[in-house]
Amino acid sequence: FWNKAKIEHINYTQKFINDSLVEITMNCEVMIDQYMIDAELDITLETPNMSDDHYLKISSGSGLCDFDATFLIKNPKKWWCNGMGEPNMYRFKFELGNGYSTVWDSKTIEIGIRTIELIQDKDSIGKSFYFKLNGIPVFIKGANVIPPDNFLPRVTKNDYKSLVKNAKDANMNMLRVW
Repeated sequence: FWNKAKIEHINYTQKFINDSLVEITMNCEVMIDQYMIDAELDITLETPNMSDDHYLKISSGSGLCDFDATFLIKNPKKWWCNGMGEPNMYRFKFELGNGYSTVWDSKTIEIGIRTIELIQDKDSIGKSFYFKLNGIPVFIKGANVIPPDNFLPRVTKNDYKSLVKNAKDANMNMLRVW
């Protein structure tokens, strides 16, 4: 159950301006239940040694409202897959409330800043097929993941964590989910 307003969806895009500057645009959809509500959406970058806030005032009719906020990250620590480096993450916290002390809804997401490219160049036997992560070719070591149960609600977060940890411990760096 929820009252007044809630955060529906969060999407983001990342754009490398150059090697030392990345633009992250956060898009947040808010569902407002009451007509002409005054609210505030606070988006905070909470990464250690870095803090940035965007306050977006909401004064709108009821329904779905769309908001964007852009963050510039200097000298980003890139995300790397298993075996290639640290999986650096940036944490963003979203709080929707009345702008004072009441928070109606909040969400936190973590993102890894990286580039990923599928390379398919013509070669002597047809086409290549490999990935580049942050400009470096990746040797893929992975497996297919079959759903652990026909009734997905019976699968816990710990079941999934164990599955991914086992793949990591076996030096895998990609999982294909069926």
